[in-house]
Amino acid sequence: MTRNHRHRARINRNGQRGATLLVGLIMLVLMTLQALAAYTISTVQLPIVGNMQSRQDAQAAANLALGQVLSSSEFIMKPHAVAASPLDIDVNGDNASDYRVTVTPTCAAVTPLRARDLDPGVSEDFQCMAGTAFGGASLCATSHWNLQAVAITAPGAAATGVTTEINQGATVRIDIGESRTFC
Repeated sequence: MTRNHRHRARINRNGQRGATLLVGLIMLVLMTLQALAAYTISTVQLPIVGNMQSRQDAQAAANLALGQVLSSSEFIMKPHAVAASPLDIDVNGDNASDYRVTVTPTCAAVTPLRARDLDPGVSEDFQCMAGTAFGGASLCATSHWNLQAVAITAPGAAATGVTTEINQGATVRIDIGESRTFC
């Protein structure tokens, strides 16, 4: 190898050392920016997920309260009396109330039962048939109710600020005399 050729190789290697450092620094800056972007996205997403969870818990509490009201004998006997007291609901099973749900029934309509729709073999229908023997009206009616359940964070529970409203329709057979009182 000639002296001229060795000198040229040494100059090329010295010129490449600076380029490698520059490419390495650019890669380091890009990786840092990517890490910062991932951190920012994760800190924004965490509250969003928490809010969605709180909303779903409130909806579950409202649905649970509606289920309790609809399955109670009080609703079947006196549908208008359901709103007397709010229900405290424990969603997560820790024996502490998480949500307070107020269920408000509103009578939407009353439909008198027709005599031809009654079955004398069913005790519930038989009670409605007293005046139908000579073409009279039935003693019963079907009342149509809208149950509005509003769930808010219970006192003493972690304040999430979530409020959820769910509406559920239901029908109840009532005495025709009660229909004038409640609807």
